[in-house]
Amino acid sequence: MEALPISAPNPAPNQPPLPPHQEGWEQLVGPLTGTAVICLDDGGPVIVALAQRCARVCVVSAQARPAWNTWSHVEVIAQDSLGTMLAREGASFDGLVLSDLPGQSQESYAGGMEALLLQTRPLLREGAFVLLAAPNRWGLNRERIRRVFRGTHAWSSRALVQQMRRAGAQGATIHPVLIDEQARISEVIAPTGYRATKNVGLLRESIKQWLWGSRSARWFAPGLMCIAWIGAPRTRLIDAVAQKLPHTAAAPRWTQYLVLLSGKVIATFVDPCRQEAPRVVVMTRDALAIDRRAREAETLRHLATTLPAPLAALLPRVLDRFSLDGNECFVLQHIPGVTADAVVPGLDRVTLASLDFLLSLHRVTATRRVMDEDEWSRVLQPMFDSAVARNGVVATELRALEKCIRDRVVGQVWTAACSHGDFKIENVMYDPTSFHLTGVIDWEHALPDGLPYIDLAYLFTYNRMLQGQPWLLAAQALLSGHITPQEKSLEARYWQALDAPERLVAVLRALVIVHHIGVRWHGEWAGQVKAALTALLQSCIALVEQTPLPPSPAAGMPPPSRRPVADRHVA
Repeated sequence: MEALPISAPNPAPNQPPLPPHQEGWEQLVGPLTGTAVICLDDGGPVIVALAQRCARVCVVSAQARPAWNTWSHVEVIAQDSLGTMLAREGASFDGLVLSDLPGQSQESYAGGMEALLLQTRPLLREGAFVLLAAPNRWGLNRERIRRVFRGTHAWSSRALVQQMRRAGAQGATIHPVLIDEQARISEVIAPTGYRATKNVGLLRESIKQWLWGSRSARWFAPGLMCIAWIGAPRTRLIDAVAQKLPHTAAAPRWTQYLVLLSGKVIATFVDPCRQEAPRVVVMTRDALAIDRRAREAETLRHLATTLPAPLAALLPRVLDRFSLDGNECFVLQHIPGVTADAVVPGLDRVTLASLDFLLSLHRVTATRRVMDEDEWSRVLQPMFDSAVARNGVVATELRALEKCIRDRVVGQVWTAACSHGDFKIENVMYDPTSFHLTGVIDWEHALPDGLPYIDLAYLFTYNRMLQGQPWLLAAQALLSGHITPQEKSLEARYWQALDAPERLVAVLRALVIVHHIGVRWHGEWAGQVKAALTALLQSCIALVEQTPLPPSPAAGMPPPSRRPVADRHVA
């Protein structure tokens, strides 16, 4: 088989460019940009991730050329062609990736992972990395246990290290990994063991800390990843990141490594020689994520200089930004405490503390102004346009709601306030003992002059979702006012503190729905879900229409201003 020419990592001309994709382990090996990597055909995601970084990717496939292979620098060869490639090219690859966390791909190859590793080893240059990822033979996961009893391809940490040694790789390091429902990495457990920073107080978190401690994780984690080198180990990207952080004699060590669905990695680093707060580094290649993080950094710097000290102390501090191997790295100071994405002990107390934060934030940032044409074009029109672009199936309802709201706010007094944009318990840090807030994170959707009330609405709807209620039903309950007495009490307290005009209440309730589907989330709406969303938007229109049309623009109102609506007092 003739080797395909090496070209820039772009798809074929007739294919649209793909968004940056990462599997989550890229930071644990050396730089990938411009390299040549050989890998196991796992069905596509790993190949897509490599193709967007490497100059050449060779896929060893047990089947015909896969339909996803549209990259000019990706070549697909059969296992029995490896000898021919070796005779023709010799050692020509900088890395080998055998990623099979589902434990299924190995069954397609003669001899399994062992044979494939031995056959591909001679193709690796000196200094090349080798990455093996597979189900943990002893991992306490029902599907993994079933595989063990079926005698299929799950591995122990000792067996993976032995395979590396047989292949002549050195410096083998085992990384226990947690995986999601699609068998993708969700977290790499640090050498210090699993650290519970979410849902503290639940029994399952206590069990996790015991199962995945510093000594037991390699036995009980669902998946294992082994990384080694041909020759002396090279500097890994995660180590290069650590070297960029302030340190003394020894570089900081990572103690947590989270992988988000978008492939964004969030790592926490601790300097063993300095008594100071840890550093959190967000690493991503996605243009949208980079733009959001850049805007988040700008917003946080602005708020740090304008908010009263008690409020500013609850915001993350942006410390640095740098680039490494195509990744943008944003460095923030670590906020102590825990967060939650489940119904945890003290949820009501944390919700109340979160409301206190919102009241303080909105008191000191709320301003009154006239919603003129320029203000509409800057604040609300982009949100409606984005909602229509993302949710074309309800474009008619969205445009009708847009007109309905426009008729009632343009030329009238409008209240703006700094909005977090994704305010929920999951983005609130708190002390698990006292339930006092220690910080608020994830400000990438924040707007200094945003919509009031949406933050409180997200706080309520997310709490309802934690209890099993779908978002559509939670949003409908909030829109119609069919909420619990506690929610009514908290909401009344918010409206009183904000002192917003009564006629804005219905408009702001409806804008919560538009903001959610236009800014925070989008998906495919079909069947009953589409009908439910349509009905929800029709309810928004009916609610707003109950607000009478204004007789005329606000008379004598000054141009847009920054005047506070209440004393700048922090509760």
